[in-house]
Amino acid sequence: MQKNEQQGCWTKHRFKLSQKGFTLIEILVALFLVTLVVGLFAGNPFSTRDNLERDIFNLERALRYAKDESSLRNAIVRLRVNLEYPQSYILEYGPDDNFVLPPEVFGSDVAVEYRAEIEFREELLEEIDRKFHRVSAFSQGEKPFLQGVTVIGAGTHMGRELITENQFAIHVYPTGEMDSGVIILASDDEIGALSFEAFLDDFEIEYIPINPDARGELIDVQFDLAQRVFNEWLR
Repeated sequence: MQKNEQQGCWTKHRFKLSQKGFTLIEILVALFLVTLVVGLFAGNPFSTRDNLERDIFNLERALRYAKDESSLRNAIVRLRVNLEYPQSYILEYGPDDNFVLPPEVFGSDVAVEYRAEIEFREELLEEIDRKFHRVSAFSQGEKPFLQGVTVIGAGTHMGRELITENQFAIHVYPTGEMDSGVIILASDDEIGALSFEAFLDDFEIEYIPINPDARGELIDVQFDLAQRVFNEWLR
C-alpha cells in the first residue's frame, strides 16, 4: 500500500514538473536558432548598402584629406586604388608642383594595339609609381574595401575612359585643383558613383539599382551599368 502511494506521489510530481514549461535557457536557445535560420535564408537587406555607403564615404574622406595634405606639402597627392583582388586604396604624396604628370597616367581614349606601346606605358607608370610615397599620417598601409563591395573602376575628363583593370589614381594639386572624375563601386544589388569636379569641394553620390532580371553574369551587368554611368557623367 505504501509503495503504491509512493508511486502515485512520484507520478503527480512528474506531472507537475511537466507543467512548468520551458526554462529560460531553453527559450534563449530556441530564439537564437530561429534568428540564425531567418538570417541564413532572408539575409540582411541593409548590410550591402551600408558597406557600399561606408566605402564611398571613406573615398570622399580620403580625397578631402588629400587636398589638405597637398597644400601642406606643396606636392601632388594621389588617391591610388588597386583594382586587383583583394582591392584596396591608399594615399600617396609625390613630387612638388613643378612635376608634370604625363598623359599616359590618366589613360587614353585611343586603343593601344601594339605590344611595344603597351610595354612603354607600363614602364612609364612604374616609373611614376616610384616617385610616390605613402602618406603615413593617413594610414599604415593599403586599406581594404568592405565585404560585398567591388570597385568597378574610375575615369576622368582628361582620360575619357573608364579604367577597370590594374589600378587608377586621382591626383590632387597644391593649387587646390584635383582631377575631375567619377569612381564607381558596386554591390550585388546596386551601383554607387562618387563624382567630383576639379575646383569644387562638393561631391555627388548616386545609387542606381541593378535590374534583377538582367541577363548575363552579375559582373558583366555591373560593368555595363558602370560604363553607362561613366558615359552620362562625361556629357
